[in-house]
Amino acid sequence: MKQFFNKPYLLPTLISLVLLGVVSAWLSPAFDLFALAHDLRWLAVAALFLYCLFCWLCISLGRWGEVAWKRADYLWLGCVALALVVQAAGESSLRWVATALLLVLALSLRAAKVNAEILLKTPRRQALWLIFNQRLEVPSEGRLDMKAQRAKVRLTQLLRDWRVGQLPLAHVRVGSGQSSAQPSAVIEVKPRFSEPEFTHDFQDSLEATALGRWVLEQPVDTLYLFGEINSLLLAQLLRWGTDHGLEVIVDGGVTLLNEEREAA
Repeated sequence: MKQFFNKPYLLPTLISLVLLGVVSAWLSPAFDLFALAHDLRWLAVAALFLYCLFCWLCISLGRWGEVAWKRADYLWLGCVALALVVQAAGESSLRWVATALLLVLALSLRAAKVNAEILLKTPRRQALWLIFNQRLEVPSEGRLDMKAQRAKVRLTQLLRDWRVGQLPLAHVRVGSGQSSAQPSAVIEVKPRFSEPEFTHDFQDSLEATALGRWVLEQPVDTLYLFGEINSLLLAQLLRWGTDHGLEVIVDGGVTLLNEEREAA
């Protein structure tokens, strides 16, 4: 359920729907469609709602590709052609309403198509954090390892900055398995509502999982792995990343710890 509400464009769709209802009640308490269709303010809000709806249905949920969006040209052009046909025939009041609604529908679909084409052509340049079992770990030789403690503080700040920047981050819960025996300083990380949560069995193929589908939806080219990761899961993620052109980096605070040791 949480992943559903975190889908892109869902919140704008809901907000624009509420706005459309408010504007409709304000302009015409009786919800007279004939009167609303003659008001440019209502048509503009209706176009905004339909645009958000098409983006949510086709980009976020349907994940239309380039071919599907090219075929969408037939849909919005068909709306325009039908509007011209209606304009040429029919009663004046009904003709105006049908023409206005068809043109708004065509305009919204066309705008969603332009947005999708921009997203499809935008190269992946971001990085994504995957945090396993709600924890960050820094290699440590014990509680008195001050270098590890300083690296732990820096890693915590790095997570805070990542969240402030609203960069992509997801939490993955995996079952216990073969893990590193090296002691570490642990940073507990509680998921926020805006951060998706997944459960993954490393014996399952990522291709058919919600986690795999979600990662491929993100405009990223690099995955940073943090937390409790066993060797089998790591090998799976490395292979899967290679297959999909994603660089998979396992750091776990090692870089920060090395910097602390060099500074000392």
